[in-house]
Parts: sequence; C-alpha cells; structure tokens
Amino acid sequence: VFTAYTADASKTGVMLQCSSKTIVALISTQPLDFRTKLQTPSHRRLRTINGKLLNDGTILDERRWRFNPGQKFVRSTARKPAAKIFNAVVKGQALTFEGAHLDDPIDLNLPPIDANFRAFNSDCQTFWKADK
Repeated sequence: VFTAYTADASKTGVMLQCSSKTIVALISTQPLDFRTKLQTPSHRRLRTINGKLLNDGTILDERRWRFNPGQKFVRSTARKPAAKIFNAVVKGQALTFEGAHLDDPIDLNLPPIDANFRAFNSDCQTFWKADK
C-alpha cells in the first residue's frame, strides 16, 4: 500500500492510499496527524454515512462513506471519490466534503505536490500496470 497525505496536522486533511486493486481516500473530520493517528488501532465500529465531495458548490461525487468516530475520519467506499481528490491535487482545485453526522462542511487540506506525492503517483501507476 502506498500513501500520500496532508502534512499539516493542525488542519483537517486527506490521505490517499493505493494498492494493486484500487485507490481510496481518508478525510479527517478534525485536525489529524496521519503519520501517528492511523497507527493507533480503534476498536469502534465504522458507521456508514452519506457524503458529498464538492468543488465550488458543484457536487463531484455523492455516495456512502465509512465513518470512524474513534479516529475522526471518513473513508471512501469506492475508487471514484479518491480519483476525484487525486485529480483535484493535480489541478490545484479546492474541495469540500459534506457528510451526515458532521457538524460543518470540511474544507479539504489536500496533499502538496511534492516528492512524496510524485513518488505516490509513480508507485501507484507502476502497481496498476503490473496488475493488468
């Protein structure tokens, strides 16, 4: 599994994960340090919520997400929203997430296009090509 994530732990953020089969997105609902928080196991059950991914008020994707209240993040249940977030990083677009059981919309603090993101892109592309 390869990852790219928001580096600023003082803001809500995004983590993208890819494997040989798919790409998924995790969105923090509160400021979160992805490097340490996700290494801590959570024994709470995930809940399914309805969520929307928006760009400038336009809905890019609307579907069910998995909400982990213990670790304060939502996880995509399909490839499409993660791909939309990936494309927004590349295009420099601003995204917002709205979800049931969340108090306010979340302005996404996307991963920067840095050496880690470039390696993530390269590794994932190699992974997917090898899987065909």
